[in-house]
Amino acid sequence: MILLIAGTASGGHFFPAFSLGQALRFRGQEVKLTVFGEKHFEVADSWIVHMDSLKSFTRFIAKHKGDIDAVISFGSRHVVLPSIMAKRKIGTLWVHEQNVVPGRANKVLFHFADKILLTFHQCEPFIPSMFYKKLLVVGYPVREIYEDLSGEQLRKRWNIPSDAKVVVFSGGSKGAVEINVIASSFIRQLKDKGINNVFVIWQRGKDDMRMFDSHGVAVGFTSDLMHLFSIADLIVSRAGAGTIAEILSLNKKALLVPLRGVAGDHQYFNAIYSGFPVHRIDDLTFDTIYDALSSEENLNESKISIMDYDSLLNLIGGRE
Repeated sequence: MILLIAGTASGGHFFPAFSLGQALRFRGQEVKLTVFGEKHFEVADSWIVHMDSLKSFTRFIAKHKGDIDAVISFGSRHVVLPSIMAKRKIGTLWVHEQNVVPGRANKVLFHFADKILLTFHQCEPFIPSMFYKKLLVVGYPVREIYEDLSGEQLRKRWNIPSDAKVVVFSGGSKGAVEINVIASSFIRQLKDKGINNVFVIWQRGKDDMRMFDSHGVAVGFTSDLMHLFSIADLIVSRAGAGTIAEILSLNKKALLVPLRGVAGDHQYFNAIYSGFPVHRIDDLTFDTIYDALSSEENLNESKISIMDYDSLLNLIGGRE
């Protein structure tokens, strides 16, 4: 069994663990994902176990200790003590860092980790040299699409006209007020300018779905962003590592608006090293977005890698 440990402070910790778990299960591997923190995300599945205390995790480890082959922690303050406990009880601990700039929780866990798995090779300068022997660049665990829907089916789902180009505005799991303002302004100007061949999907981070005439739809937070992104001609988004990796895996155009000043400014560094155009809110005008949508240029020279799940399984099994 592979044990995954994740916190739920944001989707940035939970969803990479969830994606890895799904992919490994699809390949026949037994997996348990233990989740700590508030229940921000309702993902009901028997292989996902929500832990309400360190004591409940202790009982879980005692019950499954002989079955666990590897432990991979995905960070957040909620998982520091459980990860250290897993290291002491199981004997090995791998830590996955999603961003260019490591989070505070992972900085603590690096001391206990046997391997430190990186998404960006540019993360290395932000890690003390004493840990360099532990580093391994494996990329980001992007969600695989298991429900194979055609572009036509997806366009019908959101009532998108067949001749319209699609712009997706995404503020992440909690939404983003600034991106909401940009999306609202963009829709208003489409109407004012009489532009009818552009359709906006506005992911607001709230449980809200409204039509804006023929110009777009607002949707609440969804764990199925891959389908949403797959029909986009342009994506305007925050710069979480997961969002960047999913955009890259679909080979989509994007304009990134990093959330500044949080957790070591990691979104800014993610954006800078992603290869996508990076914008501040103030310079992201209607013309900037519309010109990017109309451009045939891909806009991306990405430096982020996508996790190869088969290679990771071989690594866990000692075959690499």
